[in-house]
Amino acid sequence: MYDPTKGVRELVQPIWIKENDSNKWIVDFRSPATISDFIYDEETKRMQFSFDNPYRIIIYISTDLLPENPIVTVNGKIQNDLEIKHGLLDNHSEIKIFPDKSGTVLIS
Repeated sequence: MYDPTKGVRELVQPIWIKENDSNKWIVDFRSPATISDFIYDEETKRMQFSFDNPYRIIIYISTDLLPENPIVTVNGKIQNDLEIKHGLLDNHSEIKIFPDKSGTVLIS
């Protein structure tokens, strides 16, 4: 019998970018892979991070933190197999990445 509680589980891995009186920006990662080495540049709206396993990565992020037409690369290769949805609750976006090997993601 199938047991949905067994196997690889998704980890919720929130990362704070900035917090002040008027804004609290969080990038919320959901993936069985561990996210590390997160970098965000406010001026260019460029985000980079590493992940340890080639599992689905879902990112929930304030749309204000993304460039107008984001380009996503994994290990330097532009990703065409991804989903980006804008206009979610409270002006957030969702990015789903489906990498085939571990490495580094760049969103610019």
